Amino acid sequence: MGDLKLSKKFNKNDIYKLDDPNRVNLLPPYKVLSMFGLENGVTTADIGAGTGYFSLPISEIIGDKNILYAIDTELDMIEVIDKKIKQNGIRNIRTVVSEENALKIDDKSVDFTFVAFVLHEVLNIQRFIDELKRITSDNGKIAIIEWKNIESDFGPPIDQRLDKEIIKKEFADRGIKLFEEINISDEIIGLQFMLN
Repeated sequence: MGDLKLSKKFNKNDIYKLDDPNRVNLLPPYKVLSMFGLENGVTTADIGAGTGYFSLPISEIIGDKNILYAIDTELDMIEVIDKKIKQNGIRNIRTVVSEENALKIDDKSVDFTFVAFVLHEVLNIQRFIDELKRITSDNGKIAIIEWKNIESDFGPPIDQRLDKEIIKKEFADRGIKLFEEINISDEIIGLQFMLN
């Protein structure tokens, strides 16, 4: 089921869309992160971090003594985050340029793995989930945010979206159980999985 549909990667020429102020109305980052129960004291990875839309709020929530790995396959995105880190004097974000199925951080190194609007772009979903599982600690959580499989004014076309039941099955097939389903908005679904 890794090739369920033709994956279309985010066009990095549209990078400005990731920090569009209107996005905060659709997807307020602090509110969304609180829905997943993110709190101080948690080592975290933001997979597909983009320009740091979620990374910066995560770094604030988890506290200075905890590490956030902001991971992306695009150097251009990581360079934007690095600039924000420097401008804001942030000390707990480590940026990582990765490959899709090689996230380049240690096994079991994070307690909370956060993946927003990435899964529908992945070419091999099984390998990607295995990599999420590899980096997440025992009893850790994996939070997935995706567009609902419906027509909407925002996000990718419906033929590039994943049905939540397919996502659940793919995780179940990898031995990862659904912990919570979160209705973020009319267009967006959150799924939280727990290891062990």
